[in-house]
Amino acid sequence: MAHGLIHLERMTGDAAIAPMLARMGAFMEARIGANGASVYEETCDDYQGCITAYYSRATGCDYDYDTRGWTVEPGYQLLLFDHLRSEKFVTVFRFMRSLERRGTFPDLYGYWPPPDDPEYPWTIADTSVANMSIIFWSLATALRDRHDVADARLAWGDDPEDPVPPVVVDPRPVDPTPPAPPRPVLESTPLVVGQQELRFTLDAPAAVRLRVLDLNGREVRDIAAGERPAGTHVLRWDQRDADGRRVASGMYFARLTAGAREWRLRWVVYR
Repeated sequence: MAHGLIHLERMTGDAAIAPMLARMGAFMEARIGANGASVYEETCDDYQGCITAYYSRATGCDYDYDTRGWTVEPGYQLLLFDHLRSEKFVTVFRFMRSLERRGTFPDLYGYWPPPDDPEYPWTIADTSVANMSIIFWSLATALRDRHDVADARLAWGDDPEDPVPPVVVDPRPVDPTPPAPPRPVLESTPLVVGQQELRFTLDAPAAVRLRVLDLNGREVRDIAAGERPAGTHVLRWDQRDADGRRVASGMYFARLTAGAREWRLRWVVYR
């Protein structure tokens, strides 16, 4: 709805739209967790054990499918938050980028239904053309909404709070397509059942550390790999927590640090 209203406001200039978008923004801002993902349940004061839910199945609706965890939601949130210049934009933007894998996004980042649910084949897909198109559509609308590509580039950077250095024009010709810095590659199919593999390349020696977090940002496993030389390396996680117990099925985040560099990737564990 916010996506459509932003387009209508641009085309019509109707003064009634801005207050509506502001109310939508306030509601959505209150539902963003510390890691940038939506919060779908919270406690209420009506009675002991009271829970307020923001997804269809918890309301007793057996017709609508579960709406939690679809990756299009943070895409729409980014559009609304960018339009309102909300401080929540950066948190959600970083969460959305953590879900991206080589330019693709899954349907859901969590909350898979049981295998007998008609939605199940869609929810476990590694990538989704439909969801990706909506995410990119939302981001393209946000970019157009700013009217200034340079302004958006600064606001959407990894660390927009950092000062921007002055631009120095070098008259010498440069390669218009310089090579990208080495990035780790996440293998979609583990070589061993019950094991996640992370392959990465270092351009210089560095102390390597791999932390595995759950969907709520809690640390599941901390793997200190020590000093590694330049070159390609492989780290493996046996899908066990710090106490040696097998983790449950679901979404996990891998945070790889090598010296001052850090990468964040998404892992899905199936049982």
